[in-house]
Amino acid sequence: MTLVEKLEKVGARPKASGAKKDPSLERLNIYIGLAKFLFGTFALGLITLVLNQQYRTAQLELERAKSEHALGLQDKQVEVEYLHKFQTMAMDKDITVRVDFADYMKSVALSKTLQEIWEKYYAALSKRQAEHQEKIERLKNQKKDAATELNAVILKPSDSIVGPLLEKLQRIDAELYTTQEALDKSRYGTFKENYFDFQSIYDDAAAAERARDYERERDLLFGAMERIPKTVKPYFLARLAGAYRALHDFSSARAVMQQAVDLAPTAESLFRLAIMQKNDRQVQRALESLKRAAELSDDDPDTLRQIELVTAGYLIHNGQRDEGLRLFAALEPSLQPRDNFITNIAWFYAVAGRDDDFYAALERSLQINRQATLTWIDQEVDIDKYREDDRFKQVVLQARGRSGQRP
Repeated sequence: MTLVEKLEKVGARPKASGAKKDPSLERLNIYIGLAKFLFGTFALGLITLVLNQQYRTAQLELERAKSEHALGLQDKQVEVEYLHKFQTMAMDKDITVRVDFADYMKSVALSKTLQEIWEKYYAALSKRQAEHQEKIERLKNQKKDAATELNAVILKPSDSIVGPLLEKLQRIDAELYTTQEALDKSRYGTFKENYFDFQSIYDDAAAAERARDYERERDLLFGAMERIPKTVKPYFLARLAGAYRALHDFSSARAVMQQAVDLAPTAESLFRLAIMQKNDRQVQRALESLKRAAELSDDDPDTLRQIELVTAGYLIHNGQRDEGLRLFAALEPSLQPRDNFITNIAWFYAVAGRDDDFYAALERSLQINRQATLTWIDQEVDIDKYREDDRFKQVVLQARGRSGQRP
């Protein structure tokens, strides 16, 4: 098809007819038709180009949105996995583990919202961690004070004094170990690992002592030594030494009491060590222990007078009778109230050979503190010389009957 025919087809040039047309007009019509054709083609191409560009832009935007959505889903999936890990691995663990985990999560959380949530949770856990640490220190101080008070009653181990102190220490221990476990098991261990019911051991041992079953008392206390907390161990060692003393195993009594002194070198523990040393025929060392005890009891006049009273008797044992008698004579007016010192006064009279005074003091001691005096009678070798006397047997038998003890 020729160009003329194409133009005629689109109307740019009229079909040939029988009439003859003006050539210039005909050329003009050809140019106009050509211009229309070219403009239409260009416009159509331009429109197509614009539409194609918009389509490609829309496609790219769609792909970008899909990619961002996929990344967002991936981030959420990662956070869900972290949360699941937190729930299964940290929620049931101690506070320190959770603090560390929260600190980690607030740094790696992929969204700002979750970072803020972890930041708040970390702050709350850190506060709880500090509270637990403060509570632990407070309980440790309470335990230390109560143990000091307990070790100070070694000289007068009355159940009415010791029982409440041991109950208090047992209660502090339970709260302390529970708090430590909640804070950090890996550092402190579990409650089950740490807790030991020493109060029950004491009750059983005290019952054995009252029944004069000193072998059972010894076995109960000795068997508990591996698990007795360090804070109360000096007191339990002193009780164990007393059981050995009642069984006249004086070398074991001395060795055990030395362990108590090594843990808590107090005036009271040194005083008891001196007694065990004297019974084990180490009078000179006993006097040295009493001297050390006196140096530690400057702020406790009653304890100091007890020490001086026993020192007077040990001087007699050491061949320094006159010196011992002079010390007692000088000391006796200050032994007030006298009932607080009556058992050791009875003992001194026995050592000094003042028999009537011994019996009077012994009967008074049994009146005011029968159970402790009966235990002392079973332990003290310095009154062995009276054990076969009818008067002694009668006094002790009556006291044991009132206490429900076997003769």
